[in-house]
Amino acid sequence: MTIAESRPDWGQHIRQLYYEIASRLDHKSGALVQFIGASPGCGVSSVARMVALAAASLGGGPVFLMDLAGVHNGQHAWFRDRSGLPLRPMEDGVLPPHGLWVREIEDAVHLTGHWVGTQKLAVSECRDLDAPPGFDLRGQPRFWETLRQRFELVVVDAPASNGMFDGILLARHMDGVVLVVDAEETRTPVAAHLRDELADAGASILGVVLNKRRFHIPRFFYRWL
Repeated sequence: MTIAESRPDWGQHIRQLYYEIASRLDHKSGALVQFIGASPGCGVSSVARMVALAAASLGGGPVFLMDLAGVHNGQHAWFRDRSGLPLRPMEDGVLPPHGLWVREIEDAVHLTGHWVGTQKLAVSECRDLDAPPGFDLRGQPRFWETLRQRFELVVVDAPASNGMFDGILLARHMDGVVLVVDAEETRTPVAAHLRDELADAGASILGVVLNKRRFHIPRFFYRWL
């Protein structure tokens, strides 16, 4: 799948991507889908966000966008500052009481979330997260199972694999993983290495998104050729 956010048919490609993901997961309820890139700047967060929006619009139940890409709550900030949609705090008990992170033993980071617009899409927010903590590996199965039971789809915006192994460790808990590749920057061996690392970790790789592709000659020439 080729996507370029600046193109006018961006929305069409995102809808097609959502339908392809749903079909490969056999439209499973409570599915967990992770988006990951080989290096920062591939556009993983943008693709994950747009897929979550498409799922909330086209799917049945509520969708949760889980932001694991950094410590600045980038997805929450985007909806707050740029979407033009109202945010409403989620009710107690909808999310697991703690996130996947721990600063030290028994010092869990608190996880909250907001509904975006209506109750079809929610986005995560972590309070008092000012430095990258570690993942709570022992608590992950329970954490993800709670989200499965409460959402139709969970879209996970994972940290880039470059310099961090957390996204690889998450993959085994997912129903599917989508690789996001920068068409102009990501080298083939780098993308292949990430694919192999995910496979070795037991991930179910759904496919690759070729993002930020630029057409250096008019598109009708590509169609004609």
